[in-house]
Amino acid sequence: NVYTEKLNVESLLDYSTSLSDSINYAYENKYELKQYLSSIKSAEAKSSLASSDYYPNLYFGANYTKQEFEKVQNTLPEDQWKAALNLNWNLYQGGATNALSEEKRLNIDKAYAEYNNAKLVTKEQVTQSYINVYKAKDIIELSRNLLEVSIEKFDQAGKRYKNGLSDFIELQQSRQGYIDAKASLVINYYNYYQAIANLDNAVGK
Repeated sequence: NVYTEKLNVESLLDYSTSLSDSINYAYENKYELKQYLSSIKSAEAKSSLASSDYYPNLYFGANYTKQEFEKVQNTLPEDQWKAALNLNWNLYQGGATNALSEEKRLNIDKAYAEYNNAKLVTKEQVTQSYINVYKAKDIIELSRNLLEVSIEKFDQAGKRYKNGLSDFIELQQSRQGYIDAKASLVINYYNYYQAIANLDNAVGK
């Protein structure tokens, strides 16, 4: 949802979630991590399928036939049925089954390694984004102080100019300093909210 809101430089929206809660939220909600979990489940399913070749396969089949003759006497029974039970056990290819099972187990280990690596990358991204939020917040506090100083200097320069103790150039310089400080504060506010948006993206919101 895209929306606009008037910027209020007198107040600041705090990010109340702790770093550990942000990391845990990312572990539970990031689609990239969910994708790796799905890969783990797929690898485990394939490993179970490969291991099943160690056990026999049973096949059972049954047929039933009913015959009717109107004029010709039938010498065969009218009802016929048969059943078959087949047993297939992989004995000769046991070595290949071992190799295939080992390959699937390695794929599971690989899937877990990729998942753990993705978690480390996510933790790094969330941590850096979290640091950037509070870094931007500190810059805003500094900008506020600089703005207050520039206001005082501009006020003093106006009084000095009014009393003939300074020239117009000094007044304009202090005025420009106030404008620059005010502009920097506004920019730093937007940088702060952008840092929050980047953090929300890092945790999967």
